[in-house]
Amino acid sequence: MGIGSGGTVTGVGKYPKEKNPNAKIYGVEPGKANILNGGKPGLHQITGNGVGFKPDILDMDIMEKVLEVKGEDAVKMALQEGLPADYIEVLLNLWNFRMWGYHQLPTRWQ
Repeated sequence: MGIGSGGTVTGVGKYPKEKNPNAKIYGVEPGKANILNGGKPGLHQITGNGVGFKPDILDMDIMEKVLEVKGEDAVKMALQEGLPADYIEVLLNLWNFRMWGYHQLPTRWQ
């Protein structure tokens, strides 16, 4: 999940963990503003994510890991998939599918 204010990944991430302690939740942040991975805040192309600080509401224990995505890759994928580049959550989820080897979209997204 994309990490902006931290509310979505914290709120939505709790439910699967409550139902299945083995559920895996991964956060995604821009590579040019990867502060959750020890980097520095910076300018990037992924609006709504990579806010430059760790939001108080963000529960880091929900996530297994925070992945980094290059803004250029997200925009390139949006263009390839025919999506407006401001649908960031969709972009990040698509990137996650490709990153983890799922080259075909789930049926409900086709």
